[in-house]
Amino acid sequence: MMRRGLASIDASLLTLGIFIASAAAAAASPDQEVLPTLGLCLREAIETVVVQGESSYDEARRCRNTRVDIVPTPLAVARVRSEEEVQAAVRCAAAQGVQACARAGAHGFENAAGCSGGVAVDLQDLQNLAVES
Repeated sequence: MMRRGLASIDASLLTLGIFIASAAAAAASPDQEVLPTLGLCLREAIETVVVQGESSYDEARRCRNTRVDIVPTPLAVARVRSEEEVQAAVRCAAAQGVQACARAGAHGFENAAGCSGGVAVDLQDLQNLAVES
């Protein structure tokens, strides 16, 4: 009787493991159907946008931190120059159900610095910053 209970637990854990692995794989692989719509949305309001698959993508997505285990894969990189462009990047990402991440200097020590699966909002061209409380 104890064997049967353990077998049932093992089967449940296996099923749970497969579910978690499937969910992680789905979250890690970008939905290619999102790219054209996301790219159009970003380009309507932002001058410099690079989307996966374009020739300049590898250079645009790179962080300055060149550790081999940091390989960001954002769906797009939006190099913004104004508050309006930042807002547009966030709106476009939200409309497609992906995250928008601020990339200030591209020196991050984690893959979060590259916003894998989302829109990397590159802030390096912003010259002025004002915060209202």
